[in-house]
Amino acid sequence: SAGTGKTYLATAYAAEQLYYKRITKIIITRPNVESGPSLGHLPGELEEKYLPYLMPFLDTFNEKLGKTFTDYCLKSKDIEAIPLGFLRGRSFKDCLVILDEAQNTTPSQMKLLLSRIGHNCKMIIDGDINQCDIKGPNGLEDAIKRTEHINGVEVVRFLDEDIVRSPMCKKIILAYNN
Repeated sequence: SAGTGKTYLATAYAAEQLYYKRITKIIITRPNVESGPSLGHLPGELEEKYLPYLMPFLDTFNEKLGKTFTDYCLKSKDIEAIPLGFLRGRSFKDCLVILDEAQNTTPSQMKLLLSRIGHNCKMIIDGDINQCDIKGPNGLEDAIKRTEHINGVEVVRFLDEDIVRSPMCKKIILAYNN
């Protein structure tokens, strides 16, 4: 459900894991599905173009780690943001990967991401199937069906009762759901 804090929870957990050195790196990715201008039309290098997608994460990292440490981690690539389409050929080890807005992946994009898992890698994949902005098969829904029976894979489903963004947000989401 929208407003349940999926991105916040994933980011806060990742910050804690990095802070206590349980991992050496955080990788953040999102599918390149825009509701406004595309990345190609924004000025600057790829990192600058991807910055708007990072704002929910940066807010939480700044809250949990402090702005100075967050900025250091971004410069040293201990926190790295990469568009989903640029992950081919990568292997993830000793890190935590967050795939945000996973409902906007295709099954082949999800397979691409999941096949990057290496030694000591955790993935947090969040999304809301009801907020899908793509046409055709949904990668999140497909991945859940294929993997939820695998030992080590956990699926958490939030309900309307879990909406925490604000009382007004909850009322609006419930109005749309009914």
